[in-house]
Amino acid sequence: MIGMMARSGAGVFPPRRPGQTDGDLRKELNDRNAPRDSTILTRTELDIIREMISGKNIMTTLTRSAVRTRSVEAEEHKRRMQQYDEEQRLCGGNDKPLEQIEEEQQRRLNLERAKTLLDEQYDEVKAMNQIVDEARCIAVRNAQIRERELRKEEEMEYERKMEEMMTAEAEKAEKLYNEREEQQVVARKKTLAVIKAQLEQHDVERVRKLECFSTNGRP
Repeated sequence: MIGMMARSGAGVFPPRRPGQTDGDLRKELNDRNAPRDSTILTRTELDIIREMISGKNIMTTLTRSAVRTRSVEAEEHKRRMQQYDEEQRLCGGNDKPLEQIEEEQQRRLNLERAKTLLDEQYDEVKAMNQIVDEARCIAVRNAQIRERELRKEEEMEYERKMEEMMTAEAEKAEKLYNEREEQQVVARKKTLAVIKAQLEQHDVERVRKLECFSTNGRP
């Protein structure tokens, strides 16, 4: 599987350029004689896969099992080969000519190597597909988490602006109220001053009339 990743990093598989679509990248892959079933990954998915391979991102049990399958099956094939050779020996297989025995062993060895190679390729593809699926799931999950974080940040920013606006409106209303109170105080003082002046004028007039009445016997 790691070999597949290494091959994917070769010149046959170019990185996606900014703004390049899947169709354009697929055409470029075809021009470079890349396999038709090549998987196109985003940079995020590729980074996740690299972390999974290096151990920074934990694989699921299914993926780890697929990666270990190749060595387990190879051991099983080897055991079956040894068992077959033992059965042939017990059944009198040694009566065959040495050349025939060697040819059969070579033929079985070639078949076994071919089967092992096919199994390795199948296991690599299966494991790689599993890793790609997991990487895409992780990328989607991370995108959803980031989207929720952004939404929460936007809500907090909205609430902060609303609070600032309400505080500013409250301060403005308080300022207008204080100005109105000051104007009313000034107006009341003016009114009291006018009334006081009128009362003083009335007292002066009344005193004058009393003095005039006392002097002349008439107002």
